[in-house]
Amino acid sequence: MWLQVIKVKLLMLLLVGTAAFVPSARAGQKQDAFYRAYYMEQVDGDFAGAAKLYEVVAADQRVDAATRAKARARLRACHEEQASTDFAALVPDTTIAFIELHQPGEQVKRLLNQLGLLGDDNAIATEATQGRKVAISPKLVNELLGLRGAAVAITGINMAKGEPSGVAIFHPGNIDVIRGLLETGLPIAGKTVKPISGYPTFNVEGEAFVTLTSRLVVASTSRGQIESVIRRLSGKEHDSLASNPDMAEALRDRGDALIHFCINARPVMPMINGMLATGAMGSPEMAMAQAMLDPNSLQSLVGQIGVSENGISLDLSLRLADGHHNLAYNLLRTPAVDRNTFRQVPKGVAAFLVGAINESTSRYTATTSDPATQYVSVLDIGREIFANITSFSVYVMPPEGDAAAGPIPHVVASLAVNDSGKSEALWSQFLGIASLASGSGNMQGNAITVAGVNARKFSLPEGMSLYFATRDNRVVLATSKTALASAVGTQRSGNSVVEDPAFSSIFANLSDGTTAGVFAHPGRLIKVAKPFMSESDIQEMGHVTPLLENTVASLAIEHSHEVLHFSVHVTGIPDVSGMITQLIEAEMKQDEMLAGIEKAIDKGDHQSAIRQIDEVLSNKPDDCNLLQKKFNILAVKAGDQDAAMNCGQEVYTCISNNANTLNTIAWRLLTEDRYEGKYNELALKMSKRSNELTHENNWMYVDTLAVAMFEMGDTDAAIKLGKKAIELANGMGEPDLQKSLARYETNYDKNQQLAATAD
Repeated sequence: MWLQVIKVKLLMLLLVGTAAFVPSARAGQKQDAFYRAYYMEQVDGDFAGAAKLYEVVAADQRVDAATRAKARARLRACHEEQASTDFAALVPDTTIAFIELHQPGEQVKRLLNQLGLLGDDNAIATEATQGRKVAISPKLVNELLGLRGAAVAITGINMAKGEPSGVAIFHPGNIDVIRGLLETGLPIAGKTVKPISGYPTFNVEGEAFVTLTSRLVVASTSRGQIESVIRRLSGKEHDSLASNPDMAEALRDRGDALIHFCINARPVMPMINGMLATGAMGSPEMAMAQAMLDPNSLQSLVGQIGVSENGISLDLSLRLADGHHNLAYNLLRTPAVDRNTFRQVPKGVAAFLVGAINESTSRYTATTSDPATQYVSVLDIGREIFANITSFSVYVMPPEGDAAAGPIPHVVASLAVNDSGKSEALWSQFLGIASLASGSGNMQGNAITVAGVNARKFSLPEGMSLYFATRDNRVVLATSKTALASAVGTQRSGNSVVEDPAFSSIFANLSDGTTAGVFAHPGRLIKVAKPFMSESDIQEMGHVTPLLENTVASLAIEHSHEVLHFSVHVTGIPDVSGMITQLIEAEMKQDEMLAGIEKAIDKGDHQSAIRQIDEVLSNKPDDCNLLQKKFNILAVKAGDQDAAMNCGQEVYTCISNNANTLNTIAWRLLTEDRYEGKYNELALKMSKRSNELTHENNWMYVDTLAVAMFEMGDTDAAIKLGKKAIELANGMGEPDLQKSLARYETNYDKNQQLAATAD
């Protein structure tokens, strides 16, 4: 019996213990849920999932009070993170202007990666083995640019004060130091005022209010503006710029652009209409302008700047209302460029321009293909532009290999026309007249054959020539046979810029609605520009050109009935890590050599110092400071006047366009005892050049020239220049200028007395 009693007691103890353990275990599980939610929030960025777990923990009474309080705080933060993913949803729907900065850290990392300057998480070990000195750690970018974003909304304009009003929103992201600085600085710099929706609020210098929510910093000159942002943040208010039907489409296209801005014209149109109406009452011109521009049709101006995996882009869009009557806008509109226009531009082109003037289905059809039977009238000039030419491309070709293109680059203009016979007759007569004006040409030009195509060469003024041919309803004008042959070859082979790998990313971004565009390959353009560059520029560009092999820039225009869109793209961003490493190493080597030069000078080993200077100058011939140092060693330390004069001429050439440096060196040569007056002639040359550059309008430079003239024995000129320096100085530089003039005049009087005595 007693055994049964013991069993029953043991069973009861076990049940009680289990009952006590289960709530404790469940509480532990809820505690774990808090840490899982924290991980989802901070590491995964899953704010929705984290919010669900925080909500469960905050509602469970079996979890300790401190953890529940933390869960409620983190829950508010998650809700704010979700609500602030779109700053446009937090500002009023009547916002006039809006600008937003979006995740700069990610954008900067993309750009650094394309430039070859972004390291990896183990940058020190990895990059050191690759010989790279510049490898920016992603951790540094994350810490410095880890903020989520910021936005400013202009919501009104105080016409009486001419001041805008609005609200600014800042999300510091995970950069706790920024939040900490704000929480520390605001109570010091501002006055604590009544909280807004329970959030601490400060008034700074009596002008602006700043509120710190769980994740955001909201600032405005009006408490009401901040209150409206927080109501939208908490879901209590829904009307916003993001829900504005006039702005919805414009905001939808911003993607993850680094900077996005827009101007909403509708809220300010009543004010603008009032101003225009007042102006139109007394001005017929203003009334006409108002009728032509139809200002009420203006909806928005939107722009964005972004960094994608392919490069950098800038987009601008002007949007008008459907059915607008903006005559100026419509007059600028042209048709979309036919894709066949791009196929007339050869592969390997350095830069090209394309556009369309008329629809390819123009009613102006060919009358005859024989230009000899065509008659040209003044109306044909306008007809050519407004009806006959449908599209055009103008391009410049780089020289083949490393050869220079010559004084005139290989340029081609290719025009697609409806009536090639009429075009040939018109262009031939214009070119013939220009050829006659050159004095060495004739009206018909010289018949030649280029790549099997009949063409004509017209001599133009300044020794230029223009090659002209028509083929397949296309007029081709070229500056050289090579350029004309490239145009003919492209038409035959179809091997055009569309197949050029360097331009492939540009064509991927190009819309079928493009009405005009400019496209350039900087690396190839450098080759075109070689004949116009100095030797030092060519040497410097020689390091840059190989890096630009895949770099292309473009500006494209789309012009539909309601939207005018400009887009700029730079793709194939060059990897500059190797070049920067070389520059750093070269700079370090130069610093070492400069230190060696100073050491040699201190030891009195002037020959060694000059030898080392010449070694640096061999790689950097335009280092004017180093040339000046060499001159001073030769003139003062070594006492080699002939060598110093030769070096002084090099210094003069190097600084010949820097008036201040010319004057400074000239003054030293004239006034410092160490030069012993041996270089006054060089000083005079430098002083004359500095005054030439400044048109003798700087009193200090004129004063230096007066001293130089005096030292060279021309006292008359020195007196005139001394008086002019005093006049220009207008009271400055006294009494030294007067003392110098007195010296010149005294010397002049002595010379006059000596001359009289000699007579």
